[in-house]
Amino acid sequence: MGKLEDLRTEREMIATKFEFILDQANDHHTTPLDIATIDAYVLEVIHWNKRLDEVYLQTAFLKPSDLDDDKKDYVLLLKSVRQVLVQLRAVRALVMPVATASIPTATSVGNNVRLPKLEIQPFHGNYLEWATFKDSFEAAVHSNASVSKVEKFTYLALLKGEAARYTADLPLTDAHYDQAWKQLHDRYENQRMIAFATLDKFCSQPKSTATSKSVKALIDAANRCIRSMELLNCHMDIHTEQFYIYHIARKLDPGAKDMWEHSLKDNDIIKLADLISFLERHAMALENSAYVASNPKSGSEKKTATVHHTQAATKKCKMGCRDSHPLFKCKEFRGATVEGRRALVKREKLCYTCLLPKHGTCDSPFKCKKCNQQHSYLLHNNAADNHRNDQQNQTMNTQASNNSRADRNYERQQGEHQQSERTSQVFHTQGRSDGSASNNGGSLFYNNSE
Repeated sequence: MGKLEDLRTEREMIATKFEFILDQANDHHTTPLDIATIDAYVLEVIHWNKRLDEVYLQTAFLKPSDLDDDKKDYVLLLKSVRQVLVQLRAVRALVMPVATASIPTATSVGNNVRLPKLEIQPFHGNYLEWATFKDSFEAAVHSNASVSKVEKFTYLALLKGEAARYTADLPLTDAHYDQAWKQLHDRYENQRMIAFATLDKFCSQPKSTATSKSVKALIDAANRCIRSMELLNCHMDIHTEQFYIYHIARKLDPGAKDMWEHSLKDNDIIKLADLISFLERHAMALENSAYVASNPKSGSEKKTATVHHTQAATKKCKMGCRDSHPLFKCKEFRGATVEGRRALVKREKLCYTCLLPKHGTCDSPFKCKKCNQQHSYLLHNNAADNHRNDQQNQTMNTQASNNSRADRNYERQQGEHQQSERTSQVFHTQGRSDGSASNNGGSLFYNNSE
C-alpha cells in the first residue's frame, strides 16, 4: 500500500498547487500579475494536469477498494484545472487584450467601463470544442454583470460556421440574447454526442510511423480520451481497458507491434498500464536513436554503445532479399532450419538476442519464448531439446531395465533357495528311512546266524 499512499499524497500536492494559482488569479485586482507570471502559471497548470492524469491511471491500475473516492477527487481536480485556466486567460486578457476573432469595437457602458477585447477562440460547432468555448465565454462575458445583454450578443460574433448559422436569424436585442445562448447550450451540451466525438477522434488518430513524435502523440491521444470520458462519468473498467488496448495496438507501426508481441510472455489479459509503459520506453528509445544519428561524433566517442531496438533505418537483409527489412521478419530466414539460422548469425557476427550486428551491450528485453534464455526464439535449438529428452528417456529405460533384471535375479535366487530347502528336506527324510531299514536287516541276519 506504500505506492498507493504516495500517489494520493502527490495528488493532494497537485490540488494545493491548483488552489494557490487560482487564488493568485482571483487576487489580480489587489495584487496585479504581469504577463510573464500568468504565462508561467498556465504552463505549470498544464504540466501538473498531465501529471494528474498519470497519477490517476497508476492509482486505477492498483485497484484499491475505495477507488470510487479516487475517481471523485480526480474529476473534481479536472474541473478545477479548467476553472484555473479560464481565470488565468481572463486575467491575461485584462493585462494584454488580444482579439482572436473579428469583434466589433467595445462600446462604453453606463459606468464608463470599457470592455477589453477578448482572448476567446472562435467556436465552429465542434462538440469537442464546446466545453472550452462555453467556460471561457461564461467567465469573460456571460457572467459579467457590467455588460448589457445586447453587448453580450455582439460578442457571439465569435460563433463561426454551423454555430453562427444556428443563431443568425435572431434579432440583436436583450431578449434574444438569452434565447440565443439557450439554443447554443441545448444543442452542444449533449453528453452523448460529446462522448461519440471523443471516441471518434481517438479512433481516427493516425498510426505511429516509427518516430518518437508519433508514438508520443498516440499516448497523448489515449490519455486525452480517457480523461474526457472520465469527465462524462464513463469510468474505466476491464472492458473499456481492452477497448483502448485493441485500438492502440492497431495503430502501432509493424516494428513496434512486433516488439510488443514479443514482450508478452503468456496469453493472459493485457493491462493498459503495461502497454503505455512499453510505448513510453519505445518513444524514449526512438528519441535517443534520432539524437545519436544526428550527432555522429558524440556517438562515435563511445567504444561500447548500448543498442536501442527501434524501427530505425533498416539495412539490407542478410538473406539477400531485394527489399529491406529486419532479419527476424525475413520469410527466407524464418523458413530456414535452426542450424541454418545459427550458421548465418555466426557467419555474419550478429547478436544472438536481437539479430543485429554485434555490439557491446544488448538491452533487448526479449527472451526465448521456449526456454526463457537470452537468445532469439528463432535460434532455439530443438535438436538439443530432443537430445536431452532422448537421454532422459534412455536413462529412464535403463533404470527400468535394471530394475526388471534385478527383480528377475531376486526371483531366481528365491526359487533356487526354496528348491534347495526342498531338496534338503527330501534327503533328510530318506536318511531316516534308510537307517531304520538297516537296523531291521541286521536283526534278521543276527537271528539267522543264531
